[in-house]
Amino acid sequence: MYRITSLHVGTVVVEHAEPVFVWYVEGQGRKVLVDLGMPDGRMVQARWGVPGEGGGPDALTVALAGIGVSPADIDTVLLTHLHFDHAWNIDLFPRAQVVVQREEIIHAIKPDPLQRGYFGREVNAQLISRRQPDELLIVEGDWQAAPGLALLLCPGHTPGIQGVLVETARGVVALASDVGEMYGNWFPADPRATDQPRRALRDTLLPPGIHSEAPRVCVASMARLKERSSIVVPAHDWRIPRRMPEEWWELPPEGAGTPGR
Repeated sequence: MYRITSLHVGTVVVEHAEPVFVWYVEGQGRKVLVDLGMPDGRMVQARWGVPGEGGGPDALTVALAGIGVSPADIDTVLLTHLHFDHAWNIDLFPRAQVVVQREEIIHAIKPDPLQRGYFGREVNAQLISRRQPDELLIVEGDWQAAPGLALLLCPGHTPGIQGVLVETARGVVALASDVGEMYGNWFPADPRATDQPRRALRDTLLPPGIHSEAPRVCVASMARLKERSSIVVPAHDWRIPRRMPEEWWELPPEGAGTPGR
């Protein structure tokens, strides 16, 4: 069984402030990070033209130190996908094996024109510099990372995005990343999930706002991930549980999450 800690490492402001999280997963003798966060906020502003706060290796190092962990302790990094706000600080973890989908690397090198702006050449360069299997593991499709820790290929947001299924003492957590980035994607008709509930969508799922694949492909991936898990934790919602299994909810309770926390 594993324990999961959600670490807030930065914020990007597009239409509103969106948190950037990474997830520390510990158990079975493993110390794993799911995603690596974003560049320094000043770089986000300079290159992508949107305000950013935190980010970069310093913010990630401080967040880890807050739970008594250093970058050198991490043995595995599971990258859900290669957008700049999820995969930036690879070189901070020279001892870790980085795991990513082959289809995602291909897409990052030659992205869909509408997604060009979400990738950074630095990420590609840092991946390519890892020449040994214990430095970089490229997988194709679903993959069992360890007992109780699995990757599920979920094309939609990007062709090679993957969700992470983690067994805990209370059930299986799906770290969904941008397969569905907000609770409103998973529960689009529920006022507890979104301030704009859509009753017409009560029997379905809402694709992510940015997607390379057709909406039906996105929804199929979301449904598959949801069916395999007890709770889903989206990437950019302030209201996610911060420590699992101690905090546990399918839908966020009133008052959960504080912007800036």
